[in-house]
Amino acid sequence: MYVYETKNLINGKKYIGVCVTKNEKKSKKYLGSGKLLVRAIKKYGRENFEKNIIKVFDNENDAREYERYLISEKNAVDSDDYYNLTDGGYGGFSKECRKISDETKEKISKSNKGKKMPKSQLISMSYVTLKYDLNGIFIEEYPSKSEAERQNNIKLTGIEKGVIHHTGFLWKYKDGNYDNIEPYSKMLEIYSIENSKRNSKLREDEVLNLIFDYNNNKLSYDKLSNKYGISKSCVSDIIKGKTYKWVSR
Repeated sequence: MYVYETKNLINGKKYIGVCVTKNEKKSKKYLGSGKLLVRAIKKYGRENFEKNIIKVFDNENDAREYERYLISEKNAVDSDDYYNLTDGGYGGFSKECRKISDETKEKISKSNKGKKMPKSQLISMSYVTLKYDLNGIFIEEYPSKSEAERQNNIKLTGIEKGVIHHTGFLWKYKDGNYDNIEPYSKMLEIYSIENSKRNSKLREDEVLNLIFDYNNNKLSYDKLSNKYGISKSCVSDIIKGKTYKWVSR
């Protein structure tokens, strides 16, 4: 199995993916299964695409982790130069969302054309949404989730489940008054305590120090990975407020 990059020889657009099939014949012909890539192959023809194997792996988990890291490193989802729509790994968007560009929104819109949005999702888009700083201090109210997303150029996935952290702020639906909420540091502390019985590789203070090193000391993913003994993809997940995969390892 391996991580690869497929390139459109006509317009130069690329696609980063992972191939895990054990069928050598299929593996050789495989160019990728991303929606936009498949459409492009139909439009331009297979002969106008070239696949380059970037790295070979012995197990699927490592291959998918590297795929996710590479997509993040290249900013492939937001870039006009790539066909990628998701963050990689085992597919789909991550629990916490990041700032997305108009190009990415257009990609997603085109890929979802003709699909009906679930009623629950339509209703949630109209909920009054509140914005707080990382100390839990109320900043601003938006008449709906969609308006909050539009004005801040973000996508608030997961907010239906409670307070979320995204782009340096805390977000939640309005469920009463504007009382201040738990600061982000406290949220991390609670999260760490709840998971302390697992085989956690990082302590709660290490997680906070990692974030501090990235934001204030400007350490790269490489240096953070070496300093804290975790993979670059885990570093990326922590910095972007995504999942905490390392706790079960």
